[in-house]
Amino acid sequence: MTAAVPYDAFRFDAPHAAVLDGVIAAVKAATAPKVVVFDLDSTLFDNRPRQVHILREYGLKHGVPELFRLEREHFRDWDLVEPLVRMGMDREKAQSIHAPMKQYWRETFFTSPYCLYDVAFPGAKEYVQEIYALGAHVVYLTGRHEDMRAGTAESLRRFSFPVPGELNVSLLMKPRFDIPDTDYKISAYAHMRTLGPVIAGFDNEPAHANALKVGFPEARIVWLRTDRSPALDEPRADLLPIWGFVRA
Repeated sequence: MTAAVPYDAFRFDAPHAAVLDGVIAAVKAATAPKVVVFDLDSTLFDNRPRQVHILREYGLKHGVPELFRLEREHFRDWDLVEPLVRMGMDREKAQSIHAPMKQYWRETFFTSPYCLYDVAFPGAKEYVQEIYALGAHVVYLTGRHEDMRAGTAESLRRFSFPVPGELNVSLLMKPRFDIPDTDYKISAYAHMRTLGPVIAGFDNEPAHANALKVGFPEARIVWLRTDRSPALDEPRADLLPIWGFVRA
């Protein structure tokens, strides 16, 4: 697979670096116990390779060879028609295969084995490792459900993130797929408070980042400007925007 065309996620500037450095400084200054929260999808992990694999697989099974031209740079959000148009497919054909293709996507995307096609964003593992080395309890707070735990843990291990099961590492997942992500994440705050004060949190979804800021008003809440769901929530003015985890 060819290298991805950069998202905004891979743009670097001084305010971006200052946000990342500011979180490090806050973690250094805090005494244990202290907690830093990270979302996974489109925050630490790039899911576009998973998208590519699933749609190519659909093309193989259903006789749509054009789908083998898909690359991850064709995906800019969660829409499944526009990537096909960007790679050169006629829009009418893309729309005609959308419904069955989307059904296949639903049946596969939210499963443990397909998590293994994700890749870590540049600099993400190094940043989380730095936070962890400073004595923070790393909490992965995700909208993934429990059936995806094995693949999620393996993805974290594969890319050398602090792994659930290690001291001061927690992976919090929805008990069921049908629970809305935002509802689950807010419900998890009570458990997170038992681990220590939340110093910072990172999420790409404005709704989730906004909720973190409401739940933990003293924390530095960082909004990843990678991609987002079609939800209409806009980021609060007091969130800290960044484009990724590389500081230089």
